[in-house]
Amino acid sequence: MAIVKQRVKPGSNIIAHANGRGRNTARSLPLFIPDLKKQGYKFVTVSELLAAGEPQVSSTCYENRLGDNSHY
Repeated sequence: MAIVKQRVKPGSNIIAHANGRGRNTARSLPLFIPDLKKQGYKFVTVSELLAAGEPQVSSTCYENRLGDNSHY
């Protein structure tokens, strides 16, 4: 999960799926969550995130910017 540590920035949302390509997700969480917590990042549920403010809606999903995962 080095990629998570490299790309995370304030306001990032880390989505970790437990099925499909996410077969090893549960094992990878301890590899980056403690480090990010030490850096001051906070982890919340989706419900907590939605309750915290006005959701931003996009017409498509993307990884870093609109359209970057259109090849999937």
